[in-house]
Amino acid sequence: MEETLQVMPTQDHIMEQLKLVFTAKLAHATYVPFCRLAGGIHIGQSLGNHELIQRLCAECDESISKTQQTQQDAQNEHSAEPVVTFAGNQLIISPQQDGSEKTPPITFQPTASISGHSVLAHLDETKLRNELMENDMRHLKGNWVAYWEHELGRSEKDSRSFNFKQIRLQTYTGHNAAVRSLYILDNENSFLSGSKDKTVKVWSLRNSGDGSAKFRPQATYTKHKRTVFALDFAEYQRLVVSCDFNVHLWDPFLMRTLRTFEAKESKDQILAMAALPPPQPLIAVASGDSMLKFIDTRTGTYAHEYRTSPGPVGSIRCLGASPDSLWVAIGTSTGVLSILDMRMGLLMGTWKAHEGEIQQLKICDNMTFVTSSSDNHLNLWNISDSKPVGSFKGHSDPVIAFSLYYQNEIISGTSNNRIGVHSLVDHQQSFSSNKLRSDVFRGVLSAMELVPMNRQILLGSDNGAIRLLC
Repeated sequence: MEETLQVMPTQDHIMEQLKLVFTAKLAHATYVPFCRLAGGIHIGQSLGNHELIQRLCAECDESISKTQQTQQDAQNEHSAEPVVTFAGNQLIISPQQDGSEKTPPITFQPTASISGHSVLAHLDETKLRNELMENDMRHLKGNWVAYWEHELGRSEKDSRSFNFKQIRLQTYTGHNAAVRSLYILDNENSFLSGSKDKTVKVWSLRNSGDGSAKFRPQATYTKHKRTVFALDFAEYQRLVVSCDFNVHLWDPFLMRTLRTFEAKESKDQILAMAALPPPQPLIAVASGDSMLKFIDTRTGTYAHEYRTSPGPVGSIRCLGASPDSLWVAIGTSTGVLSILDMRMGLLMGTWKAHEGEIQQLKICDNMTFVTSSSDNHLNLWNISDSKPVGSFKGHSDPVIAFSLYYQNEIISGTSNNRIGVHSLVDHQQSFSSNKLRSDVFRGVLSAMELVPMNRQILLGSDNGAIRLLC
């Protein structure tokens, strides 16, 4: 048997092999991706031979640049068109060659060095900052700065009360007649408005401008034929419910009508409505014959109906459903209140609550609610008692609208442009009232809604403008 003798490689031979493999091109091909992945600073701190790697990458850049520059010169001799080439980490555009004197090529440097050096070393930081500040629409300035300085300076105890400073933050224009209803979505990024101009508009709530700018609506619903006096949002199906004596159920994202419930007779006209809290898919609507009907948003049909009183008590003016969807409170034009069990359709109670018409009703929790009346009273009720838990009087003018600041305070607005604050916690606490200044609100107050999380207030006027104040 013949044995094959293998020649063992010497150390010099091994070094030659390594030099053939570990070239500047290999250093360039491996170092650059790692820099982009982990960052040049981190790689520089981790590599023991960082300077050597950078030098090899620079040699590779130079070699590639020379090679492609030679190719570019050869192309320029036979072409009259601009030549675009890549030389390492540079973009080179060569101008046309027409036999005249040569114009030097235009070279664009990269936004970051291939060899790992930071781009900030070659940029003017002042220019960089100015370029980023060009779009300043969302930057706080003017009244928005004053608002946030005021809010951030408040203590935790003070933040439980609504501190109205009459700072104008936004003005929304688009309606051609008085604003009759407002509804703020739960995320407080958008709100809806209904008007005598027979439209419902969708608006955006955002920190923008300095308080003096005017903003247009994002979308407009135009299918109503009369004044839109009531708005609500069915959370279960994410649909808007609007009422002009007929109920419209529509998608606010596609601006598409899903169903319209039109009254065939005057007794069938819808006078008040309220969407039940999720997961209930129902909308409670009150008709002119004192019947309470429930619309199923899944099918777009009436599910069932209940009678709201044992006898004639006038027209229904307002209603509200409890958070647990077990009962609904109903206010009438004669000042009579009714509590209806929604599970069985039975009346839990009916009593004379106000001397005048009950104009608005707001639910506090699963047991209590607040009503306002033309007798200038605000009353707090418990569903198990026909006597008010608390009675609040302070305004000498009729209350146009009111909102609840969580369960701590009642914020009310009158036709004389006064904003009042009553405490729900301490019924003996003094009533405070502020007259709206003419420089922050113009016209006559016609609608009001609170933005509780941001401690702001939306005010609609008879001239169609809506203003956001704090």
